[in-house]
Amino acid sequence: VAALNASAAIACWDETGVTCMALSVLGMEVVAGGAALSVESSSSSYVSVSALDESRAVVCYVMSSQGLCRVLTMAGDGGLSAGCAQSFASSSASWSTVAALDNSSALVCYQYGSYSYCRKMSVSAGFSGSSMYLNTAYTNYLSVSAFDSTSAVVCYEDDGGYDYVECAVVSTPSSSSTSVSRGTQVSVNSVSSAYVSVSALDATTAAVCFRVMSSPYTGQCAHLVRSGTTLTASASSAFTSSYASYVSVAALDVQTMAVCYASGSSYGVSVCQRLFKGGVGISEGNVGYLTVYPSSTSYQSVARLAADMALACYRTTSQGVQCAPIYSFPPSPP
Repeated sequence: VAALNASAAIACWDETGVTCMALSVLGMEVVAGGAALSVESSSSSYVSVSALDESRAVVCYVMSSQGLCRVLTMAGDGGLSAGCAQSFASSSASWSTVAALDNSSALVCYQYGSYSYCRKMSVSAGFSGSSMYLNTAYTNYLSVSAFDSTSAVVCYEDDGGYDYVECAVVSTPSSSSTSVSRGTQVSVNSVSSAYVSVSALDATTAAVCFRVMSSPYTGQCAHLVRSGTTLTASASSAFTSSYASYVSVAALDVQTMAVCYASGSSYGVSVCQRLFKGGVGISEGNVGYLTVYPSSTSYQSVARLAADMALACYRTTSQGVQCAPIYSFPPSPP
């Protein structure tokens, strides 16, 4: 899900093909802004969406191993239209993720064959620049978030590095340039991990969250600090005492983030909570736990609507994809 402003968002998901829908947040209710749009009718996966401005977003996905992106435009009545497909990989693509850099460009990162890459997309011209090596090993759970109009943070699980979480700055010389380069990779932890999600808090800091793949399989986050093209990672801190799957994090402001996850080994209750950046690390502080959906869920996605508001979307096992606004978090576990 991608928030366009404090009361509008676009959610996209794979359902045979790729489906997207504009959403309006009205108080504690989420309503469809218009009819659902079938962006891609063929079987697709690895769907990712990011807002360009208050009426447009870019959605990227993999269809028959080909990596594709389209610009979505929301009309005044809430209806969506999709632009022509732009290809970032002709074959062997997976784990695609996208982050808008500004209203005219976006950064797409993805697995291709045995390596992972990033490419810059122009809204008007598509992918004219060459791809850049991100990691020279198979890479899972890629996640990208923009620091500013010329740089972003990319995090992932490195299959060539014992399945540890790694992050790097990816930058472009200018907003008009088509080339991208990668800074030095930093290891966030030293334990096998999955379900990686990253969100920039401001132009120099970010939070990366994930699940560790050893007992008790806790959800953890670490604070990232950027200096130029170099990242420094704090020690990670657990935000759960047991299983957390399908982790998604979104910065609310420079100190606060919302993290949502399925509270189970693979499926579970959809739970969101608030985390605070303390000093150089992530501390639980006054953490609030909120059960968003009480039955079995899998994929989660959370987006900032405002400093005290977030929109959580998730896939249920019986009711399809659902979304719920979160306006506040209880001050302590129920």
